Formats: sequence, structure tokens, C-alpha cells
Amino acid sequence: MTRKVRILVVLVGIGGLVSLALGRGPAKNLVAVIKKAAAEGTVAYKLTEPSEMIALLGEPQSQKERADGGMVVLEMTYPGLSVVFGKFRGEDAPFTLDNSGDV
Repeated sequence: MTRKVRILVVLVGIGGLVSLALGRGPAKNLVAVIKKAAAEGTVAYKLTEPSEMIALLGEPQSQKERADGGMVVLEMTYPGLSVVFGKFRGEDAPFTLDNSGDV
């Protein structure tokens, strides 16, 4: 799967969740909201931090950190959606949105 397709899959999944969370009707209406947010830079690959996702989607049902090679992975779980962030182990850096799809 190409990077663009993976990002679109994440964005489409987020669109459906936001639709349900906000009670705005069919998910396809909010897909446009997510695409607009991506175009405006509100949500972006390798730039979005967990706090920004929480601001967009609300608090996750659960979140956990785990080691993955030289990385530390933070997985935030929402109904029907997992959002994965990563950072290099030992680095004083924020977690950033990951597009690996390995959840």
C-alpha cells in the first residue's frame, strides 16, 4: 500500500469516527472535514502529535506504549479505530503520527 493510500485510510477512518462522535450524520460528510483539516495542516503525516488527535477526536478509550525495535510506539484506541504514534527510543521528542498500519 502506498503512503498516500495509508494516510487516506487513516483519514477516512477518522472521518467516520468524528461523524459518530459529533452526531453529524453519515461519515462521508466528515471525510470532507478531515480532508480539509489535512489540507490546512491541522492533521498531517509525521506532524500530528497525540494532543492534537485528542483535540480532534476526544480522549481515547485506552492508550498504551510499547517498544518496537529502536522506536517507542504509542497506540490510542477509539471505537473502530486505532491511531499509532512513534518516536525514537531515548530521544527527547514528541510522539508523531505513524503511517505503518502495524497495530
